[in-house]
Amino acid sequence: MIEPGKLLQQRYRIDKQIGQGGMGAVYIATDERFGSTVAIKETLLMDDNYRKAIEREARLLNSLKHAALPRVSDHFLEENGQFLVMEYIPGEDLAHMIESGTIFDVDRVLKWADQLLDALDFLHNQSMPVIHRDIKPQNLKITARDQIILLDFGLAKGNPTDAGHQTAAKSIFGYSRNYASVEQIQGTGTDPRSDLYSLAATLYHLLTGTPPEDALTRAMAVLSSRPDPLVPANAARKEVPAGIAGVLQTALALNADDRPTSAAEMREMLREPQRFASRLTAAPTMVSATAADLSAQPTKLMGSDTRHELTGHTDVKTAVHPGYVSTETTVRPAAGTGGVGNRAGRRRFALTAAALAAVLIACSGAVGLYFLDPSMFGNKSVVPAVAEPEARQAPLPTATAPANASTDIDPEMAGGQPGESEQSASSKQTSVPPKAD
Repeated sequence: MIEPGKLLQQRYRIDKQIGQGGMGAVYIATDERFGSTVAIKETLLMDDNYRKAIEREARLLNSLKHAALPRVSDHFLEENGQFLVMEYIPGEDLAHMIESGTIFDVDRVLKWADQLLDALDFLHNQSMPVIHRDIKPQNLKITARDQIILLDFGLAKGNPTDAGHQTAAKSIFGYSRNYASVEQIQGTGTDPRSDLYSLAATLYHLLTGTPPEDALTRAMAVLSSRPDPLVPANAARKEVPAGIAGVLQTALALNADDRPTSAAEMREMLREPQRFASRLTAAPTMVSATAADLSAQPTKLMGSDTRHELTGHTDVKTAVHPGYVSTETTVRPAAGTGGVGNRAGRRRFALTAAALAAVLIACSGAVGLYFLDPSMFGNKSVVPAVAEPEARQAPLPTATAPANASTDIDPEMAGGQPGESEQSASSKQTSVPPKAD
């Protein structure tokens, strides 16, 4: 904390501290060169990414001129801090006003919405679109002329003063829970429609006095086949017209493709809200918010292991499918009846049966081949020659033969029975008479 009376840069004398956050503080100071009152935003030099974020914010705001954006006049480093000097806007931010119980008139909120959408249209249509990424009641102030001012571009992505530089669109990751879209919370890439979601969430809070259900809780409900817990604004506060509630419901769509495509389109929708009353969904049970719920939410910065730059993924959009498309994840039971163990057992049984079937088929094929051609298996059998049938009926030879010569005929070759072998042999013996002298 900087003590009152301290002089910075030999020019800015600190009057008092008016804000405190995790990254630094905001002070009211007097510019002794011009005698004017300024706001000085101090950011502690936590690491190189935060230092570059503040430098980018200074260049960004200095280059952008719009009634809803603060004017920045100086930026410098001193001791362990980095300082941004900007226009001082007296009064409290809208988050403090909500906490104090202020109930805003619907028409007044719609007037601020028109001013903010004009500012977003200006930012989003730069040569390199500027995405604010942290629109919420805490970052909004009202001037004496009821002009709304959008503050704190510390998380902004895009820099029109350095569009040709490779690091021009680098930004730190962060979000405010009840005002950030699903794609911003998940870090999958933001675009102008992400700012429209945050603006719709902010308008919802200003109109109803209660912040909307955060996008992550809503997405989990939808993916679990439960109703979206977002309560329509006209159900939370009956003074809100149904058409206005329908426009907010559209801009708060979880799927970025279902939101208005631009700030200009959303601006026109709010000017003719009666056409969008039909977009309202059934209202879930309203849950009363506590005082803690209505307090200003600090911006949540991602840890050091979070990617600080999107490379090749900035076009990725988070889409939540309806219940009939989404598949609910279930946890299977442990090994047991109907569990993983049974599946593994059935798989082993099927493999064993297939192996046995293959063995039986191979054996059957081998037996068949053996009967068709035994020689294929290398066992060559000798088959005895069989005499021609006519040999039994041929006349006996008359040639001279030894006295005891005989011709034996194998009973099997002759067709006789095995039991008749000796008898057949003796009966078939032929004697040859001796030769006369």
